[in-house]
Amino acid sequence: MMDVHAVGLFCEDIREEKSGLVTLVGVLPDNIRSESLPGLFPKLGIYVRAHFFSKTRPDSLEILILAPNGAEVVHVSVEDDALNKAWDEAAIAEDDYVGIISKINVSPFQFNESGTIKLILRVNGEKDFFCGKMRIHDISANS
Repeated sequence: MMDVHAVGLFCEDIREEKSGLVTLVGVLPDNIRSESLPGLFPKLGIYVRAHFFSKTRPDSLEILILAPNGAEVVHVSVEDDALNKAWDEAAIAEDDYVGIISKINVSPFQFNESGTIKLILRVNGEKDFFCGKMRIHDISANS
């Protein structure tokens, strides 16, 4: 069994600084009030940070965003080079855990319906780990 911990955040932008730090701009709340559907984010940043026990390296990692109806609207694979580098660095440091960070900017990002947009980390093409969500509320329906 794979020991995985993952957390994901939605934001307006992800910026990589010259210093090597990452800045998340405009971290979005779990609940978004939309005045009309379909709605649009001019740019949507998706930041996922996952930790694995160093002795259980996955063969593949994918980041998925699922629309409220379950359809995949974003599907990004983490490159093998990134996985190899993370496990090599953990081995050199004799660390029991390996961290992987995935940064994705989608521009534009359209949502067509009310409901929960889910952020999923898929491991080895078969095991899904929920790591974030954003619920769209159509407030025009209440007007």
